[in-house]
Amino acid sequence: ESNFKQLLKAKLNSLNEQSKWDDVKGQIENDNDFTALSSESDRVRLFEEFHRQIVADAQAAAAAAAAASHHYHHHHKKARKDKKKRKHEKS
Repeated sequence: ESNFKQLLKAKLNSLNEQSKWDDVKGQIENDNDFTALSSESDRVRLFEEFHRQIVADAQAAAAAAAAASHHYHHHHKKARKDKKKRKHEKS
């Protein structure tokens, strides 16, 4: 199973959310690590685990990038508001 997972990582760096087992299978079915795992259900299970992880990593990276790009918009808002309030109280 470990070798099969390594095969998926090595050969399928273009794997994305839309990737399907039948398409992937065609790319790796002649590899020794594919044939060494004789159970098709094990292959499918390992592919699905790997695929879920790829999708989850991509979603986490996108969320982190979105959060980082919007992080700076709220700095010092309260401080400016308090300063403005004090200025109006003096007048």
